[in-house]
Amino acid sequence: MVRDLEDVFETSLNTLLEVTEKSGNLGKDLRDDIMKSVSSLRGVYNTVMADLEEKTRKIENLECQMKKANDVKPEATSHIEKKRLYSEALSGNEQKRAEQKTFKLTVKSKSGLSIEHMKTLVKTKVNPVDMKIAITTFKGLRNGRLLIETHNKQEIDALSKTIHEMCGKELETSTPRRRYPRLIIYNVSDELNIENAKQLIMKQNSELCIEQEDITPRYLFKDKRKANNSVIEVNSTARMKFLGKKVKLGWNMCNVDDYIKINRCYKCSKFNHRAQDCKGELTCPICAENHSLWECKASREQYKCIKCTSFNKYNHKSPINAKHSSLDNSCSCYQNMLRRFTETIDY
Repeated sequence: MVRDLEDVFETSLNTLLEVTEKSGNLGKDLRDDIMKSVSSLRGVYNTVMADLEEKTRKIENLECQMKKANDVKPEATSHIEKKRLYSEALSGNEQKRAEQKTFKLTVKSKSGLSIEHMKTLVKTKVNPVDMKIAITTFKGLRNGRLLIETHNKQEIDALSKTIHEMCGKELETSTPRRRYPRLIIYNVSDELNIENAKQLIMKQNSELCIEQEDITPRYLFKDKRKANNSVIEVNSTARMKFLGKKVKLGWNMCNVDDYIKINRCYKCSKFNHRAQDCKGELTCPICAENHSLWECKASREQYKCIKCTSFNKYNHKSPINAKHSSLDNSCSCYQNMLRRFTETIDY
């Protein structure tokens, strides 16, 4: 709701400025008065938002002090509404984030053993029951490796160590590093760039207690409203400090949110590669026919998702709805890609 109101306010001011610039009938004095009024309104708005942010921070500090004073257990404060994390919203359940994490271990043969041979070797030498480890996945991959998954980092580390000790002459283990979360900071000032982003964030937001190594600026881009947005990479601790807060940058109070981007190919309309690297056929993202998006004349009743259609081709027993555009964010295949991607992030 707040974000919507902010967008309406900013859009209205920008429209007023654009009309003022385009109009040739306004006198110089009147034009200057309009410009000054818009600038004053922005200043008042930012002051109000900064005051609101400060009061919110004080309320949070008071709540924290009250909890400590009353020695309230975490379970007793479950009635307090918490910000729902993006990774939790995607999963559609209320499990703890720790329960949603998946930790992976891959096993590779040093001498070209088959997947079945590696499975037998691991099962013979390693007993997850004795180690009290709950295995959620144990399967072979197309690249000839074994994949083992659990919901606990300590368990996956213990498995890796045991397999190395018991099967080290024949097998090699590796644990993929989880990605750092990325955040988007909306509507940043024009003065911000990749080189000075870290310095500006830290100087004006000292209350967040962010360290130099906590932030890595990645890139800037303009959205449809021509507003500048910054994408930064942070660790899981810094992410929690940013979420639910507004970042002060210059004269702007900027909203922050998780940033998760799934690469789409604009040639074949599938995921995880770019058009210049695509080896597939040209496929319309609207109707799944062999023409470009700009040539498509399909009606809504003719919409067809190439990804969901391909899924149904190999899953006759549990088909999914394919009567939508491949660009639709509610697409089952797209939502599944989001879920799988967030499982690789160190939230």
